[in-house]
Amino acid sequence: MLVVGSIVIRVEDLDAQIAFWTGALDYVARDPVDVDFALLHPRAGHGPNVSLDAHPSERVLPPRIHLDLYAEQQADEVHRLKSLGARAVHWDRQPADADYIIMEDPEGNRFCVIEASAWPGWHVRNARSRTAETRGSHGRVGPICMSYARCGSGEEVGPQITSRALSRRSAGG
Repeated sequence: MLVVGSIVIRVEDLDAQIAFWTGALDYVARDPVDVDFALLHPRAGHGPNVSLDAHPSERVLPPRIHLDLYAEQQADEVHRLKSLGARAVHWDRQPADADYIIMEDPEGNRFCVIEASAWPGWHVRNARSRTAETRGSHGRVGPICMSYARCGSGEEVGPQITSRALSRRSAGG
């Protein structure tokens, strides 16, 4: 059996990207942070790690892989991400009824913010966050989710959102 342990993003300015991604996802950096590598993990303790690897890498468009970040309130999250330094990316082939907005971090690494207010995993995430708060965690309940929901059997499953727009999309050119 395999489990995603970390999603690795190549970066140029490690400190700036730590600031962006920890702010974007409500993650914290694991100590110690190396001069060329940082592992970020959810403040509340649930969800995949994001690692930042400061090594030169050629930018490819459209990217071969990107993050889909589920948002309970997409417009608010897009505004918040822009205030952290992200930019919206225009894509000529984006459908008019798309439930995603293509964005890129301050270094141009692309990701999508998905309108996911109907995602059933929010109640699990919010319950976990409330439990963490009662144990003394001071992290806010983040409206962007990269965590996994638990199905009725207790088995972890990936977030399930279906729509015509999701089935046709890409991170754009």
